[in-house]
Amino acid sequence: AFGAFMSIFRSDDDAEYIYQLFQTDDYRRQIARNLGATINQITSGNLNTFRFRFPPKAERQKITEILGTCDETIDAQ
Repeated sequence: AFGAFMSIFRSDDDAEYIYQLFQTDDYRRQIARNLGATINQITSGNLNTFRFRFPPKAERQKITEILGTCDETIDAQ
């Protein structure tokens, strides 16, 4: 969500990995490059231009597992 605007991104296969991806500095940098001068919004067109490297499926699953465990630990504390 940015200001009064909200978008939904769905993935059948990699939802947890994409959730973690959206927490990265790389994602935030791409957002910063696309923010308007007067209205902070990211359109679906902007989002479709973002580029990320996707490791093989097994590695994505391991990354998601490790970062999920870290999130749970932080939430518990």
